[in-house]
Amino acid sequence: MKRGFLLLLYPCLCFCTEIDLKIGARPQGMGGAFVGVSDDSNAIYWNPAGLCLISSGEVSFMHANPFSCENTYIDWVSIAQPFRRSSGVGIGLLYKSAVLEEGRENNKSRMSDSCFIISGASSIGNSVMYGVNIKMFSLSSKLEKEKGMGFDIGLLYKGDFPISGFSCGFMYRNLASSIKDEEFPKEIRFGISKRFFDERLILSSDCSVKRDVNKKEEDIRWYNGFELMALKNIFLRLGYDNGDIGCGLGTIIKRYCIDYSFLKEEEYGLPDTHRFALSIRF
Repeated sequence: MKRGFLLLLYPCLCFCTEIDLKIGARPQGMGGAFVGVSDDSNAIYWNPAGLCLISSGEVSFMHANPFSCENTYIDWVSIAQPFRRSSGVGIGLLYKSAVLEEGRENNKSRMSDSCFIISGASSIGNSVMYGVNIKMFSLSSKLEKEKGMGFDIGLLYKGDFPISGFSCGFMYRNLASSIKDEEFPKEIRFGISKRFFDERLILSSDCSVKRDVNKKEEDIRWYNGFELMALKNIFLRLGYDNGDIGCGLGTIIKRYCIDYSFLKEEEYGLPDTHRFALSIRF
């Protein structure tokens, strides 16, 4: 049964919208509770308003083999750059691919899709930030090739009200997003976070509301996590991902940030997912 489920999962990983991919090893290690944090280049995917919080240029790479599926990969590369005062810009490329064996002769067929993102963010005063993503989709298979466009909008507040070290975020994903006259499922996501001990500890929580394909009712999902600087430039992470368990660790060595995350999939008993990410600050 597991093998059959994985076979059905291949095309879903390639052709579904990127709502649940939880791009980045750091966000996945925190259980996907990142909309209210979004203070690094992962903000391009999670909440573009967070580009206002980056203090230097950053390029990042991520590679994942979801659920240990053979010949199925998710890759992400992004560049983020602060722009003027309390503003930021970024670009990201998400690429998903799978190779299937079809028929009695096991002929191989490759399916892939990509999403190119252009992000921009600015601020109102010192605490309220807003951002926009413009997304260009490309889908390729043995049968067809299609293109489409979409948008995301994000908001982020970071300040000392109602308590110091508090932040909250809002993300509307896949606003007017479609490909081949088919719309991607929309998602509204809220997140809050609180920083303690000079930001050595971050607690965060997200709530998402979305309607999946072929579902009439909206799903509400919860994500909770934390990040702890256990030693200088050594970070430990743990999260609850709507029923699944995520954890991870990271380190900063001069200009390099290295992150790893692990996701234990509980609902369907699928193999575990491991992710690796590298960021370089300049």
